[in-house]
Amino acid sequence: MTQQQLCNLYHLVKAEVDKVDFSSLWDGFAPLRFALYDQELCCFDGEMIKKTNDFLANTAINYRGEWIAIWNVSDEIDPKILASKMVHEMFHGFQHPSFTK
Repeated sequence: MTQQQLCNLYHLVKAEVDKVDFSSLWDGFAPLRFALYDQELCCFDGEMIKKTNDFLANTAINYRGEWIAIWNVSDEIDPKILASKMVHEMFHGFQHPSFTK
């Protein structure tokens, strides 16, 4: 995947995530920032960043002091389905005992 393709996918997923009424899912739940990555590249919050070893698996991680959702997009996936998976990972970050708004 090229940088442009990864950023395009990020923005398609972000547009779907932005449609979600998080507070209707769980009181106090709000979207987290997220990253999409592959073997070499990482798009975090709409910007290309250096991919580090922090980006492993599909999960929520504490990245530089904040909980974010991450997803490995090495395999092709529909942006709407990926958005639902990102919301799921965001909820894990929200549920983590050390999560602070």
